[in-house]
Amino acid sequence: PWLDWGIARPAGPVGGGFAMPIYWGNNGGRLIAFDVTDAAAPKFLSDVNLAKNAWWNFSPAYTVNGLVFLSHEAVEAFPPVVTDGKDTNSPPVDYWVQRWYLDVVDYADAANPAVRKPVNIPGSLKGVAHAGELLYTVGQHWTNGTNWWWDGTEYLDASAYDGVEAHLIDSLKLSSYWPHPVLVNNDDVFVGHPSETTTVKNLLETWTLSSAGKFTQLSRTELSGGAQNFATFGDLLAAQIENQVSLFNVTDPTAPALLVTSDPPGCVWFDLNKADGALDRALWLPLGVYGVSIISLPATP
Repeated sequence: PWLDWGIARPAGPVGGGFAMPIYWGNNGGRLIAFDVTDAAAPKFLSDVNLAKNAWWNFSPAYTVNGLVFLSHEAVEAFPPVVTDGKDTNSPPVDYWVQRWYLDVVDYADAANPAVRKPVNIPGSLKGVAHAGELLYTVGQHWTNGTNWWWDGTEYLDASAYDGVEAHLIDSLKLSSYWPHPVLVNNDDVFVGHPSETTTVKNLLETWTLSSAGKFTQLSRTELSGGAQNFATFGDLLAAQIENQVSLFNVTDPTAPALLVTSDPPGCVWFDLNKADGALDRALWLPLGVYGVSIISLPATP
């Protein structure tokens, strides 16, 4: 697999005296752990490489209670289907299927991490909640399971994970228009809904999974354009809209409050995935060789 330059840290908190594993570029399947009790002298602990089985398209890594969650895709030969020759809807004898799998690595013993058996899930992992017992994924569904046809629509799926298997709870159909980013933030899920007609606004939607196991919409907030990417920094939500960033206070997910919309100076691009900030401070946007752009937040009344 192709590798990007640089190293990124997995999403989620770090603690317990050692740094949670990092993942490498687009590969994403390699996790390296260090003991950083002494920050001046990091100590190598372990190296887990999940990308040895022709697995690809690893998701970002999410950390919860010493566990690292991520997903990958794999293409597998499907076993032949035996028919009586009269079934006109049977698949070809030799064909391949593409599946997504959940990978979980247990770092209770960081020097000897335990890799759990991959679990089939409905799509690429977008986040976890409830201490890792709730999974959020995005992927396509069969539109017609009889003739193996689909229309390309993506779905946000919530699944329960018991450590051995994943069980689908509910699904939310995403817009057929692009982009429609999804960001999981604890019990809330932020979804970008682009304008589908000239009379409909671009929206930031907030959803949650109810106690009844159903996706429930908490809010709809108008955006100045279609959101391309989201990032959260505590209760500060950043929405990238072309070369602008809109910042929201999402302390109350039922009523996200727009704080400011800004863009970096000049004709430069930023990487929201590498930004940092806080609701009571500001947002720092890296501009590569051009430095950093700071988006100040208005004073709290």
